[in-house]
Amino acid sequence: MAYPKFEYKYLFPLDLYETLRSRIEEMCPLDPYAVREADGRYTIRSVYFDSIRYRAYDQKVEGVRKRQKFRIRVYGNETPSSVAFLEIKQKDGALLTKYRAPVLYRNLPALFTENSYMHYIRSGTGAGVDRSNARRWMYYCVRKQLRPVVLINYERSAFAGVENFDLRITLDTSIRGEMYPGLTRMFDDSKARPAMKTHGILEVKFTIGVPMWMRNIIREYNLQRLALSKYTICIDALSHDARSSCFTGTALDRSERAARHLSCMFTQFQTPAATDVF
Repeated sequence: MAYPKFEYKYLFPLDLYETLRSRIEEMCPLDPYAVREADGRYTIRSVYFDSIRYRAYDQKVEGVRKRQKFRIRVYGNETPSSVAFLEIKQKDGALLTKYRAPVLYRNLPALFTENSYMHYIRSGTGAGVDRSNARRWMYYCVRKQLRPVVLINYERSAFAGVENFDLRITLDTSIRGEMYPGLTRMFDDSKARPAMKTHGILEVKFTIGVPMWMRNIIREYNLQRLALSKYTICIDALSHDARSSCFTGTALDRSERAARHLSCMFTQFQTPAATDVF
């Protein structure tokens, strides 16, 4: 069953990765997927869909409170049993709800070419996972005329709460992307280009609050809470010309949107006030 969580994001310099990971792991163990990997990280690969006029991008950069993103996500390296998830990421301010439906990765092409696509949707467990979400995803895909825009890959160290089972903390690094990808090449990294060379993203997801030990880490390393989006970051980093030709006639001038979005990534941060952190 899908239910909303708060999602807070913080930018951190890559030279802090090992320190942050060590400090977090003292209080919050790696999740079952990360602990299987030798270095405690696994690869996430997502193809984001958007309309012809990049409406999801504009809504994020312009700060629209209620918005949706549509993507297909896979994990790790390709195997015959690799599973892809159709995902709708629904935001209402800092509240996040995910709707997911699993399908074997090898069956993705059939999903878009056959009328009986529900035949390929699998049952699954986990928060937000339900076969019916596939109908919702495909409905919006047709209604909004969505098409693949960018493939975004990164390495994730994920930590799961022990006493607070709704707490999840992630460190995402090596964020890279490829514009206009094919769904049959989601596991191919050969054309991916770096989108964030010097920083990573720390995410804290919760329902009942950020624990005090995590607040102390955030304060100690002067991490500032920011409205970060890997989708808009990769679009900005990888496809300036495409943006210039597509994004016109929206509420904010193009240069203002770019300045608002990029200023947080390429400036030195001051120590944030408490209200900015939490």
